[in-house]
Amino acid sequence: MTLSCPLLVVLVTVSLSPYQSSGAILRGQLPYPGTWASASQRLTRRLGLRRYGCRVPLETPPEATGDGRVAQPVAEAAPELAPHRLEAFSDGVMAVIITIMAFEIKAPATSGFKDLRHQMPALLVYALSFVIIGIYWNNHHHLLRSTPRIDGAVMWSNLALLFWLSLVPVETEWVANQYRHPLPAASYGVALLGAAIAYFVLVKMIIRANPGSHVAEAIGTDFKGAASAFVYLAAIGLAALAPWISYSLYALVAVSWFVPDRRLVRTKEQPA
Repeated sequence: MTLSCPLLVVLVTVSLSPYQSSGAILRGQLPYPGTWASASQRLTRRLGLRRYGCRVPLETPPEATGDGRVAQPVAEAAPELAPHRLEAFSDGVMAVIITIMAFEIKAPATSGFKDLRHQMPALLVYALSFVIIGIYWNNHHHLLRSTPRIDGAVMWSNLALLFWLSLVPVETEWVANQYRHPLPAASYGVALLGAAIAYFVLVKMIIRANPGSHVAEAIGTDFKGAASAFVYLAAIGLAALAPWISYSLYALVAVSWFVPDRRLVRTKEQPA
């Protein structure tokens, strides 16, 4: 069986380029500088493909400018980083966080109301943590959908947010077992405060990466976010006085954020 020269060049190139997709090979995006003709010429000369009847294609001469100088090829600009992969990764992490918390819930040992009442603190703190993670997921979704592009600072600040949220299952289990003590109540608030600060930094990094976008106009001074951080800080301090006050303040912040951030929703609906 005799293979044509272009087909043989393609097959050899695919075998020598494990990091190059076959679709890119067929489009002429070979891992060699120059045009398809130059790539075929190099392969033919290096591998001795003339014995198979391959003809070396001629190199296309470079175009000259008006003053006689050879025009240099213009490098393509690097594509902007879109937020879609970052959103998908964050969705997966938050889903795992909720799953871990659900696995920590234990069913009552018997069918009596006494055992159910014994499990009520764990169910309540699970419900609070579930709502908080859901609020972050909802607002994070609207925030990234309103973001045209991201950069490295946005990605690192997003990882900081996920770090603090990943501590919520640990704090939830601790509070479920020791809810009467002030230290678990304060530690739960520290995780929520860290997540609130990380989300605030994430918003600022997105605004910096997208100057002139509608995100900055929609967020404004972010009084609601600053007030939430202040309430978390107060709840941490009041845990030594009465842990139930801290839990009430955590629930109050969750209720205030229960409705998705309408500022970003309106921004997304506005025409560019």
